[in-house]
Amino acid sequence: MRLLNAATHALEEFVDDDHVPPYTILSHTWGAEEVTFKDLSSALTSPPVDWRAYKNKQGWPEIVNSAQHARNCGWRYIWIDTCCIDKSDVTDLSEAINSMFRWYECAEVCYAYLANVPPDHPTLVHPWTWSFRSSRWFRRGWTLQELLAPSFLEFLDRDWNPIGSRTNGPMKLSWRRASSVATKLSWAANRETTLVGDRTYSLLGLLGVNMPLIYGEGERAFTRLQHELIRSSSDESIFAWGSPMSECSRNIAHGVDSPILAPSPRDYEHTRGIVTWMFDKRRKGFAMTNAGLSLNAELLRMDPRHADRHPL
Repeated sequence: MRLLNAATHALEEFVDDDHVPPYTILSHTWGAEEVTFKDLSSALTSPPVDWRAYKNKQGWPEIVNSAQHARNCGWRYIWIDTCCIDKSDVTDLSEAINSMFRWYECAEVCYAYLANVPPDHPTLVHPWTWSFRSSRWFRRGWTLQELLAPSFLEFLDRDWNPIGSRTNGPMKLSWRRASSVATKLSWAANRETTLVGDRTYSLLGLLGVNMPLIYGEGERAFTRLQHELIRSSSDESIFAWGSPMSECSRNIAHGVDSPILAPSPRDYEHTRGIVTWMFDKRRKGFAMTNAGLSLNAELLRMDPRHADRHPL
């Protein structure tokens, strides 16, 4: 794990997880000209690369300000995804993404920087809470785990002023780690990522799954994720995707075959609140075989008068 020294802005690497010092962690949305691992590493080359090459980038003030905020709060190190991961190294990137939930979970504090939220002021045209709740940070896929994993999360406005925490302030949130798969996926249904595959990869830690990254596979990444969940979990809520108005539900109502696995996290938009059914332990579980899904399930008789409204 690499950490940024908040005083020197130099990267330091800690190979043994047991000897990683206390650190803070930044959660933010990416902008133009982010400072990368390659940029900070270039400062250590001989002869060193001209520092202006990256210190003139638009993302440099965010590095400086987040490090300064950490120092002001008494912390020596901070982790920032843009510069602490070597994205040119596939192995390093895969390890980081599979470890990211744990890294946020182990941080002393997470600073969620909301770049488009102005300081609170009574003369603002829109109420301050409106700009907070409509922040781009709440719509991005990667920030979901960054919202949930840390033990303590502090929101910062555009000028790096504290504006509340996850449990105290304009947004009070609590979540249960034992929430069903369907409920967790519903939280991600309307979040966006730049790359289609990242919509899946950003969910690995939240769902407790480790799997290799294959950039370029698109929506197939979500199919792989579901296979991993079926292999390692007995949570049947994974099959509860869709809604009475979805295309697949309409197909079922008219006798048209539909897939058992969801095409995308978006298909879990209406599954919030679904709980895992604690079935009889004598029942066999379910598994994906070379012939398809093997599943033991109860059949319920439905009133045909409501088939169009409740096709499942």
